[in-house]
Amino acid sequence: MGKENKIQNQQIENLELDQNAKLNEALLKRAMGYWVVDEVEEFVYDYTKNENGEVVGFIEGNKRIVKSKTTKHFVPPDLSAIKMLLEQQKDDGADMTEEQLVAERDRLIGMLISMKKEE
Repeated sequence: MGKENKIQNQQIENLELDQNAKLNEALLKRAMGYWVVDEVEEFVYDYTKNENGEVVGFIEGNKRIVKSKTTKHFVPPDLSAIKMLLEQQKDDGADMTEEQLVAERDRLIGMLISMKKEE
């Protein structure tokens, strides 16, 4: 049972690291600015007419693109994201004691070794 708990704890740690990496990537993207492509398509459905020329119904599933418009614009850098990144860099290990840094290093090395063994 102890081995299963270690595996579960390792999986949780890996998930947390993956989520943190994704959050940092999104924060960096927001801080640097990014390009967005917007695509707008206008559709028309085919319809049926009666003998008087009046529309009596639409043909299900038959739609055609009438207009298609693609625009590209730049979202400028966000100052609050830049501030968060700068604070994050300032806080990385700055307030940790040497003992805490050594313990964190050992934890990370142990995690890397266990990941290598799983491969």
